[in-house]
Amino acid sequence: EPFSALDIHLKDRMQRELASQLADFEGPVFMVSHSRDEIYRFSQEILVVDQGRIITRGNRREVFERPASKKAAALTGCKNFSKALRIDDYTFMAESWGILVKVKRKLPDHMNYVGYRAHEFVPVWGRRQENCIPFLLERKDELPFEENYYIRPDREEYSSEDIISWFVQRSLWESLKVKGLPDYLKISEDAILYFKE
Repeated sequence: EPFSALDIHLKDRMQRELASQLADFEGPVFMVSHSRDEIYRFSQEILVVDQGRIITRGNRREVFERPASKKAAALTGCKNFSKALRIDDYTFMAESWGILVKVKRKLPDHMNYVGYRAHEFVPVWGRRQENCIPFLLERKDELPFEENYYIRPDREEYSSEDIISWFVQRSLWESLKVKGLPDYLKISEDAILYFKE
């Protein structure tokens, strides 16, 4: 892990220098990291290892866009996971989030978990639409370049693992100032990740 324990400025400079040194190298280079950004910046192919066993392998874009397992999704930055109870070929209950989700494409045969990245939610003001989570704010964290909202599921009992993360980039800040917080967060079918765990 060549960039651990470095401040942001020094880490960026060291990464640029290493990228420059490796530009002409034709052999394979192995880098171990827990940093999603470092992995994406330097890797063409990714191996996700869990307890000494390769659980996911593929090119960088493929692994980040469609991770093959819940653990690989978590390592690539997915924050939201729910046990999924299949109702039929086009409907499942996201148990952790407390909502029924309907999709247009047939569900994978052997999925029992779903994932959803924190920046993919679509805010909805007004009437509830299909595939929406009620916006029940648990807490908000303000960071320099994004605001992170943590939403509790719409049910009596839930654990900290059931809290839903919504990360909002600056481009949406003005809308939130004008309209206020949304009433719901909508799940886009194209952004749902399916897993067998």
